[in-house]
Amino acid sequence: MSNYTPTLTPIVSSFQVVDSPPSLVPCNEDFAPSSIAQLNCHNSRVTTYSILNSEPVSVFLLLLQEPWINPLTCFPPDHEGWWTIYSPEHQLTNLQDKHRAVSYVRKSFASRDLKILPGGSKFLTALELLMSGGLRLRALNLYAQPGTTTGIDHLRNWLKTNKDRRVATIMGMDSNLHHHSWNPPGYYHVHQSAKPLAVLCGRSGFGRISEKDTPTFLSSRGSKTTIDLTWANILAARMIPSTSTSSNNHGSDHQKLLTFINAAPPPPVFHTVAPKAAEID
Repeated sequence: MSNYTPTLTPIVSSFQVVDSPPSLVPCNEDFAPSSIAQLNCHNSRVTTYSILNSEPVSVFLLLLQEPWINPLTCFPPDHEGWWTIYSPEHQLTNLQDKHRAVSYVRKSFASRDLKILPGGSKFLTALELLMSGGLRLRALNLYAQPGTTTGIDHLRNWLKTNKDRRVATIMGMDSNLHHHSWNPPGYYHVHQSAKPLAVLCGRSGFGRISEKDTPTFLSSRGSKTTIDLTWANILAARMIPSTSTSSNNHGSDHQKLLTFINAAPPPPVFHTVAPKAAEID
């Protein structure tokens, strides 16, 4: 998989937006979309520190599943360049009970512009960022443990209590599930619990935006499968010009998913008032 060349995929196939307003327009020609990176680190210290240390500054948010957890503290590593986000509700008792979904926000964001949302767990983190122009962006990070529905159940409970379609929301996950709607060509296995996940996301207003027909994981049997997914609601999809799958995966056995966000503030709106005839004279 190391020879794979990432391509940018416009968001057109899996999520249609009808009568959407014009895309946000950059303020200058040098503007480049910011991005969110998503990766399963497979509990590797090397992979976790590699992505923390080497992602470009345009990446402002990391959604990490199975990051390395410090065995001495039982917590994910802190980093001088990132705010570390994990669920405060999960009170772990030992290393086996560790956090499986940890997010990192670039410290170019002031702490006052970052909010950890309630209702998380060791499998789910939720946060809200105040972007440029006053835009609110929510990001959910989910790890679904193989052979159980626990992670998906946590997501269902969170959406039932906290879902807000008025706020742009992105959701990154390692689903560990196969389904015909996201399997790569030629791969036909389907997990029974994958359909409830697809239905949950759809009914909650999310469409899948991650690159179509592209494997994200090489199984122990040598099969190229897609289990890492990115979803967005309509407001978030309007901000996303493209997504990509990258083999620059910091040594993980998963591919890295990138979501590009047009986060520039909208162009100014000018209101003109016609002068009165008396004023012209």
